[in-house]
Amino acid sequence: MGVSSQLRSAAGRLIALLCLALAVALLFYPALLGEGLFYFRDVSLNHYPTRVYSSAEIRAGHFPFWNPFLSGGVPLAANPNNLILHPITLLFLLLPVGMAFTASVVLQFLLAAWGMYLLAEEEGMRREAAGLAALVYALSGPLASCGSLLNLLSSWAWVPLALFALARHRRRGSRSSLIGYSAAMAVPIIAGDPVAVGTTILIGAILTVSRDRAEGHSTLRHLRAAGGGVLLACGLSLVAILPAREMVSVSSRAHGIPYEDALSWSVPVPRLLEFFVPALYGDPTTLNPSSYWGGMVFEKGYPFLLSLYVGIVPGLLAWAALVRRPARRETALAAVVFFMVLVSLGSAGRVYPLLYRAVPLFSSLRYPSRFVLCGSLAFALLCGLGMHRLQESLEHPAGDAWTRRVIGAGLLAATLALAMAFFPGALPRFAVKVLGLPSSLDPRTLSAIASALKGSFLRCGLLAAGFCALIAAVRRGLRPSWVAAMVLLAVGGDLLAASLRLNPVVPSTFYEAHPPAADLVERSRLEQRVYLEGRPPGFAVMAGSDSAWWGYYWDQVSCRVATCLPWRIPMAYDRSTDLLSTGRYDDLSREMPRLGAGEVRRLCDLASVGLVLAYRDLEDASLKLEGRLTRQTSVPLRLYRNLGALPRAYFVSHAIQERGGVVESLTREHWDPRSSVLLEGIDGDRGVSGREGDVEWVADRGELLELRVAASDRGWVVLTDNDYPGWTAELDGRRVPILRANFLFRAVEVSPGGHRLTFRYSPRSWWLGGAGTIGSMALAGFWMLRGARRGGA
Repeated sequence: MGVSSQLRSAAGRLIALLCLALAVALLFYPALLGEGLFYFRDVSLNHYPTRVYSSAEIRAGHFPFWNPFLSGGVPLAANPNNLILHPITLLFLLLPVGMAFTASVVLQFLLAAWGMYLLAEEEGMRREAAGLAALVYALSGPLASCGSLLNLLSSWAWVPLALFALARHRRRGSRSSLIGYSAAMAVPIIAGDPVAVGTTILIGAILTVSRDRAEGHSTLRHLRAAGGGVLLACGLSLVAILPAREMVSVSSRAHGIPYEDALSWSVPVPRLLEFFVPALYGDPTTLNPSSYWGGMVFEKGYPFLLSLYVGIVPGLLAWAALVRRPARRETALAAVVFFMVLVSLGSAGRVYPLLYRAVPLFSSLRYPSRFVLCGSLAFALLCGLGMHRLQESLEHPAGDAWTRRVIGAGLLAATLALAMAFFPGALPRFAVKVLGLPSSLDPRTLSAIASALKGSFLRCGLLAAGFCALIAAVRRGLRPSWVAAMVLLAVGGDLLAASLRLNPVVPSTFYEAHPPAADLVERSRLEQRVYLEGRPPGFAVMAGSDSAWWGYYWDQVSCRVATCLPWRIPMAYDRSTDLLSTGRYDDLSREMPRLGAGEVRRLCDLASVGLVLAYRDLEDASLKLEGRLTRQTSVPLRLYRNLGALPRAYFVSHAIQERGGVVESLTREHWDPRSSVLLEGIDGDRGVSGREGDVEWVADRGELLELRVAASDRGWVVLTDNDYPGWTAELDGRRVPILRANFLFRAVEVSPGGHRLTFRYSPRSWWLGGAGTIGSMALAGFWMLRGARRGGA
């Protein structure tokens, strides 16, 4: 009997896994059928180009600690958003980059679904209920939106698996399960998502306390074990924590993010309706206002999470879990959903401002919308519990009163949705008064929007009515198991239809767009950089179709964000979107578009910028116009050759004490950076200008730079790479200090004569973190082995 039961359980799980794999495959069928590669939002701007560059470096036997091509040089692997230390990096070592990128997205969605299924089963839910929880979590709008936000996907896909391992440990007391919990929790830590880590701890505590109280077990013992698992997770991820902490300490996030910036991408209150009404703002992957009208509502054109849709049927099932004497577990999960929705509203919810001011480190987080992901996890569990309770009620007619309440809620939802769909004039007024569309909108466009909204409300109403009809049909002989199967099919199909277009693909030739900068700068060795000025107000890309890929294609052409990496085009004054480049560098980058042509040119001289890409006329004698790109944008992109750019490494014999504001000091006319340097930490001017010295490159290998210096007098070698912790300098084999030069760069003092100067990037944070991770792994292995020996004895 026991063997037969185990076989049935294994077969049931295999069938569930195959069904979930089919659902995920249908969600991403264009990519899996080879129709193209993902490109939308952060994919083409950050993740894909970074993977192309880092994968080539690793395969060449060079681990990419340092990235010399962005922001004048910044750490690469230490930045958690680059996911270099994440387990998915193994895919990029085994497969071509395009195939590995698709696999990294699809497999993590499958992991999210499978982890939620296992967790729901471990929490005592039936297979159908566990399957529903898995579908709601993996296919609903919040997580489906993370297909273009891989740093979030690479955290939240692992949270259910961590909670499953914790629940398994709570039930069995298995040491391997607790170590699995730690290992799975370490992944969101490595990905740099404290919200996912905090949610794992919170939901884990709720499930532990509620089950222990229901079963009469020792809660304190299990909570202590969970706390130990969290500590082990931190130990396992030290190799990522310490370098990331060092990076944050010198970045724009070091002192917190300004309040208004932190509040950006909050969820507008009217958008809460989108939890149950699909496509409330249209299709965000299109450009036509009649197919995507959210661009007229959202400040940045898109919401942070492209969709919030979870479906009306899952909503009714969540209600079913709460409507009759809910247990502590259901009540706590509902409280989590409610609280996280309030946080996601930003200032409108009143909770986020309190957390920003009162909770340590909370001010370094951005985008309240991300807290919807916390709520969606708890909501998925609540839906599964509601489905479980519904199945029990349908099988035992004693629950008729409770069933009538569920049917009543469904009929009310259906009535309201259908009334919105068919009441004359309601939807145009709804679009303007509630969604916030401009009242001056063209009548044809408004009519098309109202027609699309009618379809959304109609779908919501029909799903709610159909759900009620299925429950009522049990009284007329319909088998409860068939009802569960049809609910699963309806929810899965609805979520697939709603989320299918959130992660569009584009032909692979998209990533072959040839940027003009690749032909105008030397790329075999980093000598001169490129500066791309920000887009001006009113800027628009001339699209040849309704697809949003045209704008991202222009980003590839103009080297925006990280798109320069596959071409190995060195950039300067490019402000990082994650705010993890140095604070002074970001501040100066923010000021550049407001400066005049002469000031921009002087700053470009200092950073060895040989090519300037600007959307305005820069009238300066040292800036030679090389050409214009006029056909693709409303404002032409001008390409200027900077004739006076300083070399990347050069010699000066006069130093001036660094003082005053950055922009004022670096752009003043009477200072000649070719003969003197501004230095931090000296007490007055030093040296005599006019002495000669030659600097010649010997090696340029990312983390190792070698220069040959010949100086006629004492002076300084200035390197126009970003000054950053972890760099050391050796002069003729002897360690010498690195001084901050011209507010941003590096300088080393040299004596008269010939020298060999070496710069190395070897921060202690990497070696300490690596040692901590190895030690934690050894400790976990010893603890598990000791437990196995005791069990054997």
